[in-house]
Amino acid sequence: MGLELKIVFLFNAVITALIGFALLLYRTYQKVYPGFIHWSIGTFVAALAHTLVYFRSDIPLWIGVLFANALYLLAGLMRMDGVLRFLRNDALHRLTYGSPILFVALLAFFYFFHDSIIIRIWIFGFGLGIILWATGAVSVLHAPRSNRAIYYVAGLMNGILGLGLMVRALFFTVTPSQSFHDTTLVAVMSGVFVLGHEVGWGLLFFMMNSHRIEGELLAAQGELKASIDTLQRAMSEVKTLQGLLPICSSRKRIRDDHGGWSEVEAYVQRHSEATFTHGICPDCAKRFYPQTR
Repeated sequence: MGLELKIVFLFNAVITALIGFALLLYRTYQKVYPGFIHWSIGTFVAALAHTLVYFRSDIPLWIGVLFANALYLLAGLMRMDGVLRFLRNDALHRLTYGSPILFVALLAFFYFFHDSIIIRIWIFGFGLGIILWATGAVSVLHAPRSNRAIYYVAGLMNGILGLGLMVRALFFTVTPSQSFHDTTLVAVMSGVFVLGHEVGWGLLFFMMNSHRIEGELLAAQGELKASIDTLQRAMSEVKTLQGLLPICSSRKRIRDDHGGWSEVEAYVQRHSEATFTHGICPDCAKRFYPQTR
């Protein structure tokens, strides 16, 4: 592996790990939603995969061939699981996490028993590419109504990277003389694009979580405003009863704010929580029912 390509993968490993630590730090101080921890762990798994690729020339080749590629696949699955949990409150089936074992078995067969770098590239490109496409599809199809642009950009980024992996497999099929890790323009540009994808997806996931927090905050503020308005209306009605009430000196009816006249009982019941029960005072009892004395 050439120096330029090693530097690209070193940047990939370091920056992806920093994004993972930033996600954990964000989780410490901010509210997070289902899927956030899966995305964080998936980011660290991707950083480990980048690290193995960086040390590819310093470790046995089969470790890089089998485990680095398997870690990339596992990182993709964890991120897709995180997106499913975040957008649909749904989880990736547990058995799906067993696919990296099958992935490693296929790579091992085409490394130890039938050595073919082209087939390994196709297995890796289409395996991870399908996961990226599925993640992008979930981001687009289940994007919330507000601020959909974030989720559309996320879906587009995954779709482009998935397509790029498949195109790269086709490129190495057409030019089999090129080694997968030779310092070529295609290899370097692929590494740079992966770096951009890591940074972009990390930022987008921060934005998705923050946007959801903002939405809940706005909804809570709306409910609080409605409660305050209701309370203010109630207080206004109470103050009406505490102020000067125009009352007819003859029929003892009260004039409301609209100029209408209401019986005292009806007015008080409309403008307070009080209700009336009827009885008779002692003076009236003596006056109207003298026989009961």
